[in-house]
Amino acid sequence: MSRLTCLATLVPVVAADGSVLVSFIILKANKAGTVQRLQPITRFRGRPTWPHDVAATTSGVTNRRLWVRMLEKVKFEWQLKHPGLNCILYIDNCSPHRSAKDATLKDDFILGFKREQIHCFFLPPNTTAWLQPLDDVAFGNLKLVLGRKHRDCCFDAAVSRDADGILTLDDAIEAEFKALSAATIKASWRNTGMSLEPEGKDIDPRKIRSLAVQNYGCIRGVPRSIMAKAAKLTLNLLSTSGGKARSSSQPLTLTLDEPFTTDQIEELRRTQKRGKAQVVQSREQLRTQKESDRQEKAKRKQAEREAKADERRLAKSRAQLLKNRKKEKAKRRKAKRDRQNRCVGCCKWYRAGMKWSQCEHCDMVSACTKCPEGEALLEEHEQQCSGTSPKKSRKS
Repeated sequence: MSRLTCLATLVPVVAADGSVLVSFIILKANKAGTVQRLQPITRFRGRPTWPHDVAATTSGVTNRRLWVRMLEKVKFEWQLKHPGLNCILYIDNCSPHRSAKDATLKDDFILGFKREQIHCFFLPPNTTAWLQPLDDVAFGNLKLVLGRKHRDCCFDAAVSRDADGILTLDDAIEAEFKALSAATIKASWRNTGMSLEPEGKDIDPRKIRSLAVQNYGCIRGVPRSIMAKAAKLTLNLLSTSGGKARSSSQPLTLTLDEPFTTDQIEELRRTQKRGKAQVVQSREQLRTQKESDRQEKAKRKQAEREAKADERRLAKSRAQLLKNRKKEKAKRRKAKRDRQNRCVGCCKWYRAGMKWSQCEHCDMVSACTKCPEGEALLEEHEQQCSGTSPKKSRKS
């Protein structure tokens, strides 16, 4: 089934000798981890088969976190049955099977299992369909058995009407037990070339090469040598590269319909070479001149910007100085006005209708006529005042 409609995933771990180390059944669940319509497994509890582990994910397929747990289970079963021996796992290039790109030496679980004698070997990309043993005969036989089992369930449901016609987990385990026999597993390893009969301890290079030729469409019987592949790769690199190979040959311009001797050709070649060198030198000088002009222009613009900034700061300071002077002048006028319009004796303000007197020499001291103290202070001020222009008395 496609991954969009995936309900469960079966991941068996099989060996080249036809045995099954452990099987994992991954069920699809919701975000809370609930698997809908899951029946208990009771049919195979007492039957001697390989271990089965059941897990649940939201997608029904494995992820990196679950894959690490599955490898730990594989390590436990392997060390239990084959203590002290190394285990080689052939795995495809699915992203959950690999370590994360930002994994460190400590976080890389592939290296961690390698230190514990569990070695993970990844198949080359785009070769899973014909190089992975389980995809050959094992899963084909499993799909055949599951199809027959599903047909029988549907027939029983239609005839007896006491069943729903849906395959249960017990049915899937029974189909797996029937499909993954020792002969089927050995045939899968042998057909893909991952096992060489009769011992099954080595791979079959000829078989793998033959499958590669059949799947990649190469012509049989025309082997390509390593030197030919290297030459083609080099040509491809040179054709895709942007640079050009340097050569000692240079173009030469000749006059049409005119013969030249070898000495004339050589002299003409040297002349054109010198001319090209001069052109290159003039271009370099022009480029240098343009670069210096650009730098000078940038310096002038920078100086102009700095001068304008200085002018703005100076104008701002002048405006602030004038503003402060106006404030001081207004403050002095106000103080003078307050002093003129206030009696020196009783400190009353001048109003219309009041009798008022000022100093005859200056207009800085005033006094109301109703204030004897103010009149006395005014007379005393007039005696000490040295004003030149006499002032008339302010009378209402």
